Amino acid sequence: INSGVINVIIGDFVRAIDSPRKLIHRTGILSMLLTILTCDQTVGIFLPVKILRERYDKYQIPREILFRTISDTGIVIAPLLPWNINYLIIVGIIGTGINFIPYAVFCYISPAIAMLSGFLYPGKTKHDPALHATDLANQI
Repeated sequence: INSGVINVIIGDFVRAIDSPRKLIHRTGILSMLLTILTCDQTVGIFLPVKILRERYDKYQIPREILFRTISDTGIVIAPLLPWNINYLIIVGIIGTGINFIPYAVFCYISPAIAMLSGFLYPGKTKHDPALHATDLANQI
């Protein structure tokens, strides 16, 4: 059963992608938002892959970049979120509370580097009307 809820929520966000650079940035943003909002990094991994993989293929961007972008954004921020199980495990094991966050440099530097790499991606920026004609429901 397809209710179309996802189309309504993130349809415009995805349809506005018109370049490889914007695709990489929006992949990172979508992955981080889903990890933050759902309290679970699994959704921040699987949903962006399912929604955006065909766009990566159309722009001829290797899937490795899709996976790396999700890894460097939605996955690594999980320990910084007090409502995420990763945070609770770290606090439970080392017993320091929020005091570990200044030392979790990788968790907040990695998303910044991923976004920077999106700006530096040498992909084509040619507008392809076929990308906008694709129905998001067919990708999900």
